[in-house]
Amino acid sequence: WQEQRSQTGIYRSSGSSEGRTRSNGRNMIEHFDVIQRTDQWFLLRMGKFTGTDFQTIANGRAATKETLIYKKAAEILTGHRNENGFFNEQMERGVETEEEARQVFEFETGLTVKECGFVEKDQYSGISPDGLIGDDAGIEIKCKDDHTHLKCLLSGDNSYKWQLQGSLYVTGRKKWYFVSYNRFFPPEKMLYVEEVYPDEESFEKIRIGLREAIQQLETILKKAA
Repeated sequence: WQEQRSQTGIYRSSGSSEGRTRSNGRNMIEHFDVIQRTDQWFLLRMGKFTGTDFQTIANGRAATKETLIYKKAAEILTGHRNENGFFNEQMERGVETEEEARQVFEFETGLTVKECGFVEKDQYSGISPDGLIGDDAGIEIKCKDDHTHLKCLLSGDNSYKWQLQGSLYVTGRKKWYFVSYNRFFPPEKMLYVEEVYPDEESFEKIRIGLREAIQQLETILKKAA
């Protein structure tokens, strides 16, 4: 790990991008005009394997994968989304805090984050990034509870590995910033930033997992037609 400290946060890099970046192409569509959590956004995601699915796709148990695939198939066949559309006051505060975190990140790093509703890789996969940075980077923001943010500050957080690697895989970008933010901490500890780079072993697991999942999905759709 390489670590730097600033007035508002801790920055870590999981290594150098040298020798670790391998392009998987840019044959995808970036939907900058779509606002997340709207009907249009849900429609774009329907039937697709997205960021939070990549852990199951790459590393999940067979039964868990099967359930996920059947859920996607059912969405395609019925037009009814399985995602929970419930949005309470706490979740709304989380969205507001995410915007605050994005602004603090931009101030601290000098980088400009462009919001993007959805990045569509193909008919069956895509991601909903918290932002894209230039042509070669993106960002994932987590507004953590006090105790989980503290743990992240001290030990990092590898629990979002597959979501981050999935984002890099789908977009073909060279770097992803993982951010943990908590406004209640002292200014120098509010922001945790980790730079994450493409990992070819993870990419291979995602490629294989997606290929198998899509094959099973299409088989189910043909049987149900």
